Amino acid sequence: MIAQKSSAISSTKWTILSSIINGVITIVIGAVLARLLTPEIYGLVAIAYIVIAFAGYFVRLGVGTALVQKEDLNSEDINFAITFSMGIGFVSAIIMALLAPIIASLFTKPESNTVISAMSLSLWFASFSSTLIGLLRRNMLFKFLSIVSIAQTIFTGIFSITMAWLGSGVWSLVWPLIIGQIMVSILFFMKVKSSFALKFRFYFSGHNHILIFGSKYTLISILEYFGSNLDTIFIGRFFSTSQLGLYDRAYKLAYLPSETLITSITSVMFPVFSRLQTQLEKFKETQNKLFLFVGLLSTCIAMGMVPASRDIVLVLFGSQWLESVLILKVLLFAVPFDFMAASIALTFDATNKLNKKIKIQTIALIVLLLGILYFYKYGPVGIAFAITLSHVLRFLIYLIINQKMLSIPNKKLLQNSFQIVIAGVIIISVSQFISTQSTILSLSPLATLGIEIISCFTILLLFLLINVPTFLGVESYKKSYSVVRAFLSNKGEQKVG
Repeated sequence: MIAQKSSAISSTKWTILSSIINGVITIVIGAVLARLLTPEIYGLVAIAYIVIAFAGYFVRLGVGTALVQKEDLNSEDINFAITFSMGIGFVSAIIMALLAPIIASLFTKPESNTVISAMSLSLWFASFSSTLIGLLRRNMLFKFLSIVSIAQTIFTGIFSITMAWLGSGVWSLVWPLIIGQIMVSILFFMKVKSSFALKFRFYFSGHNHILIFGSKYTLISILEYFGSNLDTIFIGRFFSTSQLGLYDRAYKLAYLPSETLITSITSVMFPVFSRLQTQLEKFKETQNKLFLFVGLLSTCIAMGMVPASRDIVLVLFGSQWLESVLILKVLLFAVPFDFMAASIALTFDATNKLNKKIKIQTIALIVLLLGILYFYKYGPVGIAFAITLSHVLRFLIYLIINQKMLSIPNKKLLQNSFQIVIAGVIIISVSQFISTQSTILSLSPLATLGIEIISCFTILLLFLLINVPTFLGVESYKKSYSVVRAFLSNKGEQKVG
């Protein structure tokens, strides 16, 4: 138990650090590339990305996640999973390359044909590496994963900027991504191989759990894919590449700050929840902490960005992207609900309650489709509004079902929700006040953004500090200090095996 706790602490520390570094690097690189490339180029890459991302769910088949969730994993399971992922990834890459012309014509963007064909190569390595990542995550080797992730972000960023500066256009976003994926796949394989005797295994018998869990998880992932990309697919099909590029940048900008921090926590919590699935009270306590933390973090960040949207776009992307400001404002209201729903859905995965999750995702997808069909006449902004409504509904359904499933007291749920709402109201009010006063004082967008960031971060930090004893499961701030010191000094990490 002590070893698991030490490993979890070390893993959390490394994933948070790598996420922050990756987030900062991504923002800087994105700002540079936005000035070197046009919205049309981002639109073409967005089309190719949603196609490859969709194929990726079939390629991975949830095998990596199944390795994390399975309680009694053996060497034959691992060898089968790796062999299976390599084979299906190779076949899928060829099929997708052959289908690229047809897919491009369906989007009425024939110029995306070559981009889709090239990016299909990444499917093979994405499938292979996802299984290896699952094994590394199961063994809590997040330090290694974090270092590789940072290196990949730096490499692809520098490569992309160099190619864009040399005038490579759309390929400055394509080839760095593919080459980076190939490189990390090799690194992951070498790490696993150094600690484990890998052998090819072509027999399906005895691996029902991996295949059944992986298949259900894939179905859920596909539903989530359409829930996250139906807007992009619709805009790519019925609007111009320029409008798609503007929407794509706004969407990524809305989610990046929260995702940078929250994903680092949830990636560690999945194996933790999987190990706690037979300890109901501990499981409920951990989930409550995660829900409150994710809710405060995502709400404060997103609501602070709403009044600052214009300043953010001007500072990071430049005036050519100003049409994305309104889209960004609308999408930011979806962010907290999306991440809070994801924090609850994580426990559905860990406890193998995938049938319930499939039903929830199906309902949310239907609502999203109806919303898009109704609001598309208002352009990308209307589609962003439909996204927000569907995310709110999905969150509410998850919340209600989870409360009944785990018998969470209404009082505890209301306390957490009330605190999250209050934090969001305070943050958006302060950010709006600063934005208004900066306009009166004729401050530059950079100066205004700097003040908004400092003010909102201070309020967020205050709310987090208030809840430190709750998050750490101790009675006082004095004990919290001791736990934090132990967290910062911890260096433990397990080996693969």
